[in-house]
Amino acid sequence: MNEKRVLFLISMVEEDFYNLRHIKEDIKKEYIKYFSQVENLKIVERPHQLNSITVTPMKFGNVSGHWLAANISTPSKVIDKPMTVEVLKQELIKEKYSHVCISAFLDGYFNFKKSMEYLIKEHPSIVRVLGNIGALYDQFTQYFKPENICYGDGVPFLRKLLNEPLDQPYYIPSTTGYLEMLGDKKNKIFAGVLTTSTGCTHKCDFCGTSVLFQGKFNKYNFTAEDVYRAIKEMEE
Repeated sequence: MNEKRVLFLISMVEEDFYNLRHIKEDIKKEYIKYFSQVENLKIVERPHQLNSITVTPMKFGNVSGHWLAANISTPSKVIDKPMTVEVLKQELIKEKYSHVCISAFLDGYFNFKKSMEYLIKEHPSIVRVLGNIGALYDQFTQYFKPENICYGDGVPFLRKLLNEPLDQPYYIPSTTGYLEMLGDKKNKIFAGVLTTSTGCTHKCDFCGTSVLFQGKFNKYNFTAEDVYRAIKEMEE
């Protein structure tokens, strides 16, 4: 297809990063030789030790997808629900896309794998683009051409891929969601995410962000007015 249109998806578990039931299931399906190490874990609900302010479960959908979509001029759509074959299939029936960009977390790998197999078989002409922590693992990158894997700042990477000007100003999207206070699913409060920078300078050896951005911090020089406008949009 000649007309460009981008679909942004996110590969993650259904609820939040602490839903260990899904991770255990993925290990059984994809990494059977390691399953014996977790087979006897009794995971009925979120472990009590995770129910604290410091690890409050949250749900904001596809934050990176909204950030990228807001900073390209190519028509696009962001899907906030976790990627599955059915989600992908329904969207590709409704619209024609030239590019599918996936923000991949390590959890939910089974759905990621099945979605990629479907995309390659049924829509081989669509350009597949990979970003986030999944870009550091062969199990994810095997489904993408090397030139379509983003390891750092996604905006200039995507602008270059789509043949857009690299010097366009950046825009802060308003991404809303909720927090579960003290791990209580019934006690949710409205919250929002404002992306005003990417990367990190601290280079912690346990952090994937340090590897993805190679210790670089990207500050986009947003003004106070830019941030205020984004907050007002969030409230509306």
